[in-house]
Amino acid sequence: MKALRTAWVLIVLASIVACGGEDPVRSRGDESPPSAVTDLAVTVIEPSDALLFWTAPGDDGMAGQAAAYELRHFDTVITETNWDSASVVDSLPLPHSAGWRENLRITDVDYGHRFFALRTRDEVNNLSALSNVPGGEWVDETPPSAVMDLEARFGQDGEILLDWTAPGGDGTQGRAARYELRKALAPITEETWEAATILPDPPTPALAGTRETMRITGQPKHQWIYIAIRAGDHAPNWSALSNQPRGALGFTRLLAESVDLRFPGHARWSPDGRQIAFDARDESGRSGVFVVDPSIGLPVRVTPPEASAYFPAWAPTGVSIAWSGLLSSAHGSSPGLWQVEPVPGTTPDPLCSVVEEVYQLDWSPDGTRLAVGAGDWPFTTIQSWIFTVPLGGDRLTRLTSEFFVDEWSPRFSPDGAWILFSSSRPSDAGVHLWRVPAEGGAPTQLVVGAHSQYTPAWSRDGRYIAYSSKRGANGNLWRVAADGSDPVQLTFGAAADRDPDWSPDGQRIVFTSEGSGNTELWLMTLEE
Repeated sequence: MKALRTAWVLIVLASIVACGGEDPVRSRGDESPPSAVTDLAVTVIEPSDALLFWTAPGDDGMAGQAAAYELRHFDTVITETNWDSASVVDSLPLPHSAGWRENLRITDVDYGHRFFALRTRDEVNNLSALSNVPGGEWVDETPPSAVMDLEARFGQDGEILLDWTAPGGDGTQGRAARYELRKALAPITEETWEAATILPDPPTPALAGTRETMRITGQPKHQWIYIAIRAGDHAPNWSALSNQPRGALGFTRLLAESVDLRFPGHARWSPDGRQIAFDARDESGRSGVFVVDPSIGLPVRVTPPEASAYFPAWAPTGVSIAWSGLLSSAHGSSPGLWQVEPVPGTTPDPLCSVVEEVYQLDWSPDGTRLAVGAGDWPFTTIQSWIFTVPLGGDRLTRLTSEFFVDEWSPRFSPDGAWILFSSSRPSDAGVHLWRVPAEGGAPTQLVVGAHSQYTPAWSRDGRYIAYSSKRGANGNLWRVAADGSDPVQLTFGAAADRDPDWSPDGQRIVFTSEGSGNTELWLMTLEE
């Protein structure tokens, strides 16, 4: 019986061999893995690349040609235990024949100390043992790029909305780690950055190119604010300072961002409050008078393109605008005082035949004459005084008579009784506001103080005077009562604000500001 069982086993084994048609030894497959790489070497290439070298193993030990590599890196020494947790390097080249000197460059290695390990597979997926584990230190020396499109929109209820495009963690690539935003009352520099006020709760940076937003609340009205942002990475490296939008709650830029005019200034409201006239230089560099609807912000030129026009002043009726300058013709350029209708394409008419250089002008409330600041050259330095001239007249009537002074910016009082102006008299006491009777008489100083005062303007009801003062700043707007008492500061910050003009309803003031580094026209909404 035992012999039969043995025979049966032999028959079964013979059948298995016959069906397989293979050598029993080969049926077990390739069980010889590639050799472990023992000479893996890594070289750090700035800023975040690695160059690796090693000798190719074979398919079986060090013979033949393997089928694939598997390369990983980690922030700690790689072992069999943590191999699966290490970062995989994708898209590796196929192995060369055993003994070949392999090399591979890897980009965007994580910053810090990184370790590398390699394993090799053959065609039946036998996996070699772990290679040696070299490491290197990658130091992040590339800061995020500077934000250059920071925008700020100032509301009316203490709220500012900021938006900008996210930079990368390295230049414009990747993702930054953090933002820092600061505000100040003056332009922020590298030297003043630490002294500027930090804005809390900035957003976490998004991927480069994403549009970011941030809302700021609780800001005071009429205070100029400069805002800047820097982006930092994990190193941390910090970007350069961003552009610096500025503005103030209760302020609105008069001209649209698309308007390309230089040095806009001397803005004046029309009697009906629907338009504002101002002078500016166009792309050719020639100055002209423009009018703009403050609700739209797109100005049109009303003086001829060949004219050099300055200092617009609305006629009390609002049907024309007076201006000073040169008007070219076939007979040459004629200086003088002119008027033009507030629409493009009209022909200017002469108002007065004067040869003096006129610096500023204002129309009397009854429309019969102009007050002007005009120059004379009896000495080596240029002087200017306050004059009046009747419409159609050819001779100036001088109202002030001090020598060695500069006097300018004449403005009629709403009742026509006084002319307000800026004056350097006496010459060693700075610039102050003075007034003189419109029919002539002794000038008197209106606002007393050591601080200089410039470019006054009456409110249309005659109750207040707005002006620019350098009291403790580069130039802010102030307001006093008509008798020079009760000074109130209207704008705050080192913004170089000047040349105000009241709207007819007394609710807004248009003014010139240079706080951005460029000359701009702004509208201020006054407190109720």
